[in-house]
Amino acid sequence: MAPARVGAAEQHPIASVVLLVLGLAVVLGGLHYGWGSLENPGAGFVPLLAGAAMAGFSAITLVQSLVKGWSPLAQLWAGARWHRPLITAVGLVLYSVFLRDLGFLISTFILAAYLYRMLRPSGWTQTLVAAVLTTLGFYLLFQVWLEVQLPQGPFSFAAAERLAASLILMAC
Repeated sequence: MAPARVGAAEQHPIASVVLLVLGLAVVLGGLHYGWGSLENPGAGFVPLLAGAAMAGFSAITLVQSLVKGWSPLAQLWAGARWHRPLITAVGLVLYSVFLRDLGFLISTFILAAYLYRMLRPSGWTQTLVAAVLTTLGFYLLFQVWLEVQLPQGPFSFAAAERLAASLILMAC
């Protein structure tokens, strides 16, 4: 006699249990590193909160599936449109592959233009203007205000910094 297989209908609460255990393990890891306090968070503060959120949401899902019953996974995903998440995932993977070689400005501009064009089709002018503004906004946030070291790629940031500084002065 063949061993009993877990059908699609039984996978929903099993996934909740697995994620609940994983969330509790993350909480324990956060406690191990020390969570500190709200004023002075330790290395385990964020993992502790993330694990607690994961465990909490998994527990809620588990209780709901046991109390209300659960649907087969095929029913849960019926009618799902996968093209948008797939387009986004492909863009992000390519962005991470080319970020170091092309640099932040070029890679971010290409990613933004790609996502705007694929996810919200509009004219090229609107797409390119939105991509430039998005790239400039992220550059201002990370390079200028947060002073994060970004990959330069084949071009220097000197021209971009001058442009960003002039835009900040115009905004003030």
